[in-house]
Amino acid sequence: MKRIEGKFQLIIGIFFLAYSAYPFLTKASLVPYIFFAPLGIWNIIDGIFQRKSYQNRVYHPGMWIAMVLWGMVIVYIYLFQPAYVKDPVFYIYIIPFVIILALAVYEQKRIRKYQKAIKPYENAIKANPKDTTAWNNKGATIAKFKAYPAAIQCFNKAIELNPKEAAALYNIGVVLMELGNLQEALKYYNIAQDLDPGFKNAKKAGEMILEL
Repeated sequence: MKRIEGKFQLIIGIFFLAYSAYPFLTKASLVPYIFFAPLGIWNIIDGIFQRKSYQNRVYHPGMWIAMVLWGMVIVYIYLFQPAYVKDPVFYIYIIPFVIILALAVYEQKRIRKYQKAIKPYENAIKANPKDTTAWNNKGATIAKFKAYPAAIQCFNKAIELNPKEAAALYNIGVVLMELGNLQEALKYYNIAQDLDPGFKNAKKAGEMILEL
């Protein structure tokens, strides 16, 4: 649900960013439209954190598109409406642009780090699609980036290939625990321990939940 909400907020955010450029194109006053700018920024940023999935192909291009649109607005002001540069309200446009640029660069670095981290496991899966260890390790790596839906998909794939894959069941429990679903997490910890009685991490995690 959050992924859908995040996508919707990104679309709304980009719309507001584009709409905030309207006064420059019509030579209208800055003030009536200025509030659309921070509203657009807020929707874009909130959409990113709603999705929390660094491999998706929607929010990151949206961030760069928003940044380009914002930059075009600023360039337009300097070239065609220099009188607005003296208006203090104009700097409200400058600050969000810097924020978008910084956030876009930061997210780009995270995506590159993410892609580098999962590449060995993707290569292993490509060589052997039935490698349950590779699927499990890929999921565990993705989970570190808090892309939980994608991580669970990898764990489920490992379990599909080997229903007795205790490590994948344990890792689903870890993700569920991170999401605050303690009872479901405990169920997966117990299943993992039943399959592998010597699985100390599963036992310890289950005991931790029971003590809460």
